[in-house]
Amino acid sequence: AGSIPVIARNDGYLKHSCEDSFAPFLRTGAPFVVLRDWKELPERLSELLSDPEKLLEMQESMVEWNKRFWKDITARFECLVLARHFGPESTQASGCLSDWKFGMISNRKSSHELQESEISSFPHQPIRSKDTIPLVTGCGRSGTLSLATYLRQVGIPAVHEGMRANHVSVSSL
Repeated sequence: AGSIPVIARNDGYLKHSCEDSFAPFLRTGAPFVVLRDWKELPERLSELLSDPEKLLEMQESMVEWNKRFWKDITARFECLVLARHFGPESTQASGCLSDWKFGMISNRKSSHELQESEISSFPHQPIRSKDTIPLVTGCGRSGTLSLATYLRQVGIPAVHEGMRANHVSVSSL
């Protein structure tokens, strides 16, 4: 919608138990307004409101960043599901994992490199066995049917509100 998040990286924020929770967003180039302290807010707002062109540019930048961010999150989720279900060496997962290693998973214009620990967290063997069915859960009306449909469309065997061998089970609790 064009809103521009404003955060203050003050002592309260930096010492919070969430440990710099906006850092992952900022590393992706999120066009947030970042303050050292909330006391800076009135001056910064006046500055932004006095330059409507710059404000519009920031809003447009936020909309574009948001599209890239969610495209990337979706691609990473697909890759994780493929790697975990079929194994990282499988045909289904190998392409996205190599893209992931080089920070190109969603072909972003300004991609950031993944940490080696993020890549090495994939299992060396598929998690599934004859007794294991991957399960994705959500609450009622959270989109589990849409997710099951989407997984099938991208080549991941999935069933909604049920279980089937060699399928991901997607269900609301």
